[in-house]
Amino acid sequence: MKRGVIFILLFVSVQIYGQDFNSWLENYAFESENETSREELIDLWNEKSIEKINLNTATRQQLEEFSFLSSKQIENLLEYRFDYKEFLTIYELSLIEGWDEKTIEMFYPFVEVKPIDDEKFSLKKSFKNADHQLINRVDFTIQEKKGFRENKYLGKPWGGYLKYKLTEKDISLGITMEKDAGEPFDFKNNQGFDFYSAHFMINNLSKFKTIIIGDYKLNFGQGLVFNSNAFYGSAGNVEQFIQRTDKISKYTSCAETNYFRGIATTLEFNKLNISLFGSYNYLDSANGYHRTENEIKKKFSGYKFSTGGNINYRFKSGKIGLSAVYDSTNLNFGLDYRFHIKNYGLAGEIAVDKKGNIATLHNFYFSTEHNFSSNIMIRYYGNGYSSSFANAYSMKNNSGEVGALWSFLWNINEKWKWYNSADIAFFTEEKYLISKPSVGYKINTLFSYNIKENHLLNIKYSFDSKEKDDTDSKKHIRPTLPYYKHSVSVIYNGNFINGAVFKSGVMYNFYRYGNEKGSSGYLLYQDLGWKWGKINFIARIAFFNAPEYENRLYSYENDVLYAFSSNQYNGKGIRFFFNFNYKIFKNLQLCFKVSNTFYVDRNIIGSGNDEILGPNKTDFHILLNWKW
Repeated sequence: MKRGVIFILLFVSVQIYGQDFNSWLENYAFESENETSREELIDLWNEKSIEKINLNTATRQQLEEFSFLSSKQIENLLEYRFDYKEFLTIYELSLIEGWDEKTIEMFYPFVEVKPIDDEKFSLKKSFKNADHQLINRVDFTIQEKKGFRENKYLGKPWGGYLKYKLTEKDISLGITMEKDAGEPFDFKNNQGFDFYSAHFMINNLSKFKTIIIGDYKLNFGQGLVFNSNAFYGSAGNVEQFIQRTDKISKYTSCAETNYFRGIATTLEFNKLNISLFGSYNYLDSANGYHRTENEIKKKFSGYKFSTGGNINYRFKSGKIGLSAVYDSTNLNFGLDYRFHIKNYGLAGEIAVDKKGNIATLHNFYFSTEHNFSSNIMIRYYGNGYSSSFANAYSMKNNSGEVGALWSFLWNINEKWKWYNSADIAFFTEEKYLISKPSVGYKINTLFSYNIKENHLLNIKYSFDSKEKDDTDSKKHIRPTLPYYKHSVSVIYNGNFINGAVFKSGVMYNFYRYGNEKGSSGYLLYQDLGWKWGKINFIARIAFFNAPEYENRLYSYENDVLYAFSSNQYNGKGIRFFFNFNYKIFKNLQLCFKVSNTFYVDRNIIGSGNDEILGPNKTDFHILLNWKW
């Protein structure tokens, strides 16, 4: 009976679960001004889309890495597999309680179904059966920047990277070479590319769950001691605020910060995992840019040695972990936990630094059987708490902050979904732009309306309020003034014809600082695209008016393969982009993007060495992707 249902699903579901990676980013990626975070996000999910997990062997830990999956969905999947022994097809996910079409759409690019292979690890066989990938990307701006006009930039006006990856179930080998526009490319004097990264990783070698030599990342606990990549979405699963990943992982990003260099390993003894690492990496005070003589001098401003590890014990309903790290400036310890029983869960961590300063974070989450889930987060980050590698959730940073966040997701019916989060934080010490204790508020709410198949309407409202020093005041002690910002967006996605892409967006914001009149900004855009055989293209035209920097707007836009683009709209003008993807051969893909922003309110774009004379800025991105 089960197989009969499955075969029917195969015929009716093929078209349903075809959402590509860009669509996932569009609907679930967070809004961030941090270029490094965006780079790491796209790299993380790109890896997951290439190194698909097998539904028949996927562990709870592997499933928990997908932030859009709830604990209840993971539990139901594991129970289903226990009952039926193995999956026959991916489309069986629709038979599992709590797995709706949208969840399966998001999960689809990252999973596969293969028979269970009990064959022992063989390094020789792994290399023989490995997949290979070579990616070459080039970026450049047509208009000349000041740094090139005045010969301050030592390199050519193009940037890009070259990546090679070898992957198999139990091994990974990768090399990344990258340069930014303006950085020298000279093998004689500058060793070619500006940035090099490499790794070699082996999994499941006897008791060694993972061994990595080269560059890697660390994620343990709730991020108060270790967390190399914390990504919090603007909407979706309420458990997105909970760190569920405890692992060391390879580093393949082009971002030149926030990674370790050395050796790391995890040993597995049934339910007990022991992770150890040692890292010796250079410090870069030029933020990854080495275009001028002064920036090059700052490239190797020092070195940091760090070592430590994590011990965690897992059981059916949760885990307990202990983390420790030592580096040249600090010593940190952290005790974390996570428990999940039926529809309820607790997760948290308490950490201390070498001076005895304490930081702690705790989550309580629950869900009903069908349509409602919620999370409450309480956090206390003591004054002066310091950790070189912490990246836990906060409104500003992991020091001098006391806060509470409540979020919920309500699936009202088959068509309507309501997500909401509300956060309040008390800053107990001075922060950036404010010289005394203050308070901040954040509210995000999203209504999602599934009009009909392939037609989705998202309505989002956000409110952000903080306090800032009055920099214009002539008083000895500057007064603080309230700052608040309202933002609204309405985005419609619809496919009227099979293969067509149609998306319309309207975004508006209003901000006020102190007794000022206030200022508003807006963005209107329209996307049209088509998928036809080996060709895939999409274009956008956007009109924007964001007169003040505080009115800036961010919108996801399609980019070349493996790239994340969240364009910032500031000023007044028109933006256009055309993104083209052509599969030349079965294993060779060409991607091309051209974009132009025309400003009507200025004749100079940018500042400093990045200054462009004129109202136009035109960018080109070209990528070749070869797999074999």
